[in-house]
Amino acid sequence: MRMIQIHAGIDRTGARAFQHRLARHLPVLAAHGVALPTAGSRGQRHPAPAGLSHRPETAPGRPGPAASGRGRPGRTAATHSGTWIRGMRRTMWSALHLIGAGLFVMLMIARAASAGAPPATADLAIGAFADTCTVRGLTPEEAEGRMRAFVAAEGGQGLPFRLEFYDITLQPTDLAVTPGTDRRCEVSFPGNHTAPATEALVALMERPPVFGTAIPLPITHSPVHGTAFIEGRQLNPRVAAVVHVGTRETDAGLETFMNVERLKPEAAQ
Repeated sequence: MRMIQIHAGIDRTGARAFQHRLARHLPVLAAHGVALPTAGSRGQRHPAPAGLSHRPETAPGRPGPAASGRGRPGRTAATHSGTWIRGMRRTMWSALHLIGAGLFVMLMIARAASAGAPPATADLAIGAFADTCTVRGLTPEEAEGRMRAFVAAEGGQGLPFRLEFYDITLQPTDLAVTPGTDRRCEVSFPGNHTAPATEALVALMERPPVFGTAIPLPITHSPVHGTAFIEGRQLNPRVAAVVHVGTRETDAGLETFMNVERLKPEAAQ
């Protein structure tokens, strides 16, 4: 029995061109009993078709490789195609896994950086205003303590913005009182942040319990240079207030302010 094994080498050495040349002459080679195709495997580290081997009919009375249990049948083109598709799928899922893992790591890094960065002063001031300035019955000390507690809970320190608060129905004040008002709660902080401040204020007034209903501005108040939002609010039949967001120039530069001032009952009429 003749046995011819042609191994065409590894990839990138011209092996593929040699294999293809032999493949084009398979009918002629097979007719002369020289070669039959067999596909290579992934572990052989070379592209399929990886080899051409000859397994002619065996002589009578002498078992061939198949009869003796040695060797393995050649793979069909469909089997090779399925192997290639499965390999591509594994490659695709590996790539997707790497991309997903990379995105996860980036997200964790961003979160860690965000967690380690101090909160912005504007965010603390706007949040403290929403948490404190519409709460009734507070003294100036209680209002400041409530705001400090809010800042600490958000990861800040002290009171990084300016607070002006009075309620002359509870105790007198040294602050300049806006005519016609008996209570004011105001925060101010550096920079122009009127857009987020206005958005937060409008959301606060719309969130239950509703902060009254919109009314025309009373004669005690009017827009000023830098006003971004101002509105009268009827809190109950006897009490009204004015909410105001804007910017103003100071010795330290431009600052944003948010305030709510409660009108005296007689001024609200």
